[in-house]
Amino acid sequence: MSFSIYLYDEKGNLLPDSFNLGELITKAMVSLLKINLNNMRIYMKIIPVKVLPKLQSISQELPSIVNLEPQYGYIEITITDKKTIIYRHVHSFEEIIALSLDSSLQDKNVKEKIIGFSFTKQIRHLSSFFEPSQSIAYPVSNRSVLSNMKPLFRIQRLKEDPLPLVSFDDFKIIKEVPYDYDRRDFVKIMIFENAYMNLMSYTFYSNKYEEGGFLLGHSFRDTLAKDTYFLLLTDIKKAEYTHSSMVHLVYTPETFSRINQVIREERPKKQLLGWYHTHLFPATDDFGLSTIDLNLHFTTFKKPWQIAGLINIAHNNHLVLRFYVRKNDKMIQSPFWIIDNFQSQELNL
Repeated sequence: MSFSIYLYDEKGNLLPDSFNLGELITKAMVSLLKINLNNMRIYMKIIPVKVLPKLQSISQELPSIVNLEPQYGYIEITITDKKTIIYRHVHSFEEIIALSLDSSLQDKNVKEKIIGFSFTKQIRHLSSFFEPSQSIAYPVSNRSVLSNMKPLFRIQRLKEDPLPLVSFDDFKIIKEVPYDYDRRDFVKIMIFENAYMNLMSYTFYSNKYEEGGFLLGHSFRDTLAKDTYFLLLTDIKKAEYTHSSMVHLVYTPETFSRINQVIREERPKKQLLGWYHTHLFPATDDFGLSTIDLNLHFTTFKKPWQIAGLINIAHNNHLVLRFYVRKNDKMIQSPFWIIDNFQSQELNL
């Protein structure tokens, strides 16, 4: 059975071109993984999980893509070479379709700014997917019966102390990880050697399901580069009370309650620098954090310097570690270095 993807302009008009879903997925995977898929099999499982429609665009020059069937928000893609699973991961439909349609739309000189895609030829006006919900105005009196009452209490956010200042020269680096960095990088990460060894030990992880946890340590302002930060990563704590499989990892409210308890009772001087998780396939330059990962980071880790660690685990147990930090509505890669475990005394931590 084959599925076709039909395209619609912003007014809901059916565009003349349709695309085979299998061919789009194959094209997207070749772009992401940079491997030849001619002798491999690709399995697709459409997941009926509803998502809020949102615009997905690969480039400012290309139209934004929106899923017009949001009740089918995700697709699980598995690639095998007949005996071994080479790749398995869940992607949002908008992410994967936008990635594979970019060159096709560019070749056809499509002028629409927004294009919707669907499995059917019957579709609503695209604007109905983005109209704000209508508010209902209720009549109120000019004077509240509570207007003369003083509030019983007031909630006020505590002002945080300014972060201490450090410079690059304050750290004793014992290993540099190859990375084209700039002293003005927004976040520069220093990792205790023991913490790095934990993160890079394949025995620390499962090869059957995704795992994750939290990154603890200290944050600093950079003395020499204004509005940039250093993070000192000292502790790795595996997440508890999660739900996971080979293709996804879910942090529950109990997960965050537990790490807050650990910091409060066991590591009171440490800060929550961010989180990490694994992907059970080789790393590529084009594919880092998934849309699901971005949603978790943007909605949970609000401090501008908080980071997301990603460990890709290949089938030969080769591990690749990368860190990402928020920049506007995207995540960019951050450089990191390995430092001596005993330097905490010199930094007065």
